[in-house]
Order: sequence, then C-alpha cells, then structure tokens
Amino acid sequence: PLFRSQGSFIEKVIEFFHEGKFTTGLFVLEVAHGLPAFIRVLSYPHCYLSRKIRRFELPGRKEEIAKQAVIVHIGNYSEADGFLKAFLPHGIIPGLNSWSASQL
Repeated sequence: PLFRSQGSFIEKVIEFFHEGKFTTGLFVLEVAHGLPAFIRVLSYPHCYLSRKIRRFELPGRKEEIAKQAVIVHIGNYSEADGFLKAFLPHGIIPGLNSWSASQL
C-alpha cells in the first residue's frame, strides 16, 4: 500500500499542502478522534456526514467505508465557501451548523 495508515496519509497530505504541491483538496476520512494525525485535520473546514458511507466509488475501483466518515477541505480558507455550501445539507460542519456556547 502507498500509506501504512490513515495517520501517515493525513500527515503526507498536510505536508504536501504546506509545500505548495496542491492548493485545494477534498478528502474522505474515517473518523478517528484518538489518532493524533486526525486531530490535525480538525483545524481545516470539515463535515461529519450524517449517514455512514456504505460505498464510495473512485474511477476503476470501489472502496468500502464501514465507519462514520468526515469530508475535509484542505486548502485556502477563501475557497472554503463552496465546500460549506455543498456539504451543509449532508452533515454537521463544526462552527457553522453545530451548537455554540454563545447560544447558551
């Protein structure tokens, strides 16, 4: 496999972004809050999908995602508006449509 774990994949994606090897990307990840690398993606716009993804198709292959998934937008924050509009109906985007202490 290209990556030994989701953690090494996340670390490489963030490294590539900061090196300028890509400017914007969407990534489907398995929710793994105990994983230190996963915690790093929480600083980027992300959406916890309201339904589990049973089958996620990529050209030429099919991936099974058995657990809860999160879609992460890694890129310039100025480009996140399209991500927010596209995924708002499909789950919870912390800081946008989740609870807020200011509502208490």
